[in-house]
Amino acid sequence: MFSSFEKPSRVLPLEGGVNFRDLGGYLTQNDQQVRWRKIFRCGHLGDLTAIDLDALEPLNVTPVHDFRREEEQQRTPSPPIRATVYGD
Repeated sequence: MFSSFEKPSRVLPLEGGVNFRDLGGYLTQNDQQVRWRKIFRCGHLGDLTAIDLDALEPLNVTPVHDFRREEEQQRTPSPPIRATVYGD
């Protein structure tokens, strides 16, 4: 995928993903680095397409924590992405 010297793209271009980003590469308080392709964030997953779901599968995204308000989750629910979704 990429060598240990290359930085992967922080933004993951998904058709229906809202601001889907990799949080890898950031420095921690003890001067270590968050590993690439381990922690992601996004606005919401409610509009993901089948192509997006296929693209996320090799990333082993699990679990998903949905921090939106309950009415937002009901209006645009997150599709099953082969991960555990927590809505609390």
